[in-house]
Amino acid sequence: MIDYRLFGIKPSRVISSYCYSVFRLEPYIGCRYDCIYCYARWYRLVEPLASIDKLLLYWEKVARRLSQTSLPKPYFRLSTLTEPFQEGVEDKIFASYKMLEIAYRYRIPVVINTKSTLFLRDPWISLINKLADEKLVLVQVSIVLRDDGLAKLLEPGAPPPTSRLEAIDKLYEQGIPVVLRLQPLIPGLEDEHFRVLREALSTVKGVIIESLRLPWNILVKLYDLLSSMISIGFDPSIWTKYTVEARDLYTPIKEWKSRMYSMIKEETGSAGIPLTTCKDYPLTMTTDCCLFWVTGNREYGVRETIRERKYGLKPSHATIIGREMIDKYPNPIRKILRLHSNKLDKILMNGTDPLREA
Repeated sequence: MIDYRLFGIKPSRVISSYCYSVFRLEPYIGCRYDCIYCYARWYRLVEPLASIDKLLLYWEKVARRLSQTSLPKPYFRLSTLTEPFQEGVEDKIFASYKMLEIAYRYRIPVVINTKSTLFLRDPWISLINKLADEKLVLVQVSIVLRDDGLAKLLEPGAPPPTSRLEAIDKLYEQGIPVVLRLQPLIPGLEDEHFRVLREALSTVKGVIIESLRLPWNILVKLYDLLSSMISIGFDPSIWTKYTVEARDLYTPIKEWKSRMYSMIKEETGSAGIPLTTCKDYPLTMTTDCCLFWVTGNREYGVRETIRERKYGLKPSHATIIGREMIDKYPNPIRKILRLHSNKLDKILMNGTDPLREA
């Protein structure tokens, strides 16, 4: 029996309500980038559930089982908790490459989420090109600031933003679908966010935004760091709890988020590209907020979210994997879908919407 946690995100009020894909590929459990705003460190395991060799073996079994069905294939995220192309790690172990190789062999869609530029080298870029030719890959490049010096404060181990913007250009030149993850949005750094956005608009197929969320003590530390280089103040009135249940997790208030969304929407709308929010306010009413549909693939599947179940959104970009389909999937896919469906049922029974309550 394959432990579902190897390939599935743990159910929660936020994830189960809003995320269309709850499947992940996590080749590593640590991250050398050491971003001060990283929230994934609270969810990472201290010890791996399986060795890399066993993880690859299990991944091939899952991919093979999925390939043997006629069901719509959900996409897997590489990755959700750590950088999959860490320099000095991936170029020695090649775990992410091997995972992508298995995905290509069994035609399983993959979303790559990265701050790295390592993937532009062979053998990674050749494999990503093959996946792109089959409409099986979307690359999401995360950038928050345009200024390399400021970024070094917040993301000390990551490649500079200028290199990541160049990586976006190179992906565009090779015809590989790429979207910008403009995150995390941070009050006081609006000009930096828009510098990134405007530089990337001509080469990306879409933009995904997500606001900062941090414990209060780290939030204060972040602004102390920034104030050592630029004139920026910490305004406590701009911050509120991420959800009503969050014990010590804060995010910008809805008014700031709405204003930023409207301003960014004006820019992306003028460029003719889609904008979505990632489990953030305001909720984007789209059938796939990860934007995998920009690949041109129309055969993949996504799970039901609160959009379909509460607000009556009709499928437009992908096949919705409804409750009646879940039991047709092999394990652990079936178990992952069922756990999140059950969690969503409980949320809806209470008549709640975590984002709108916050």
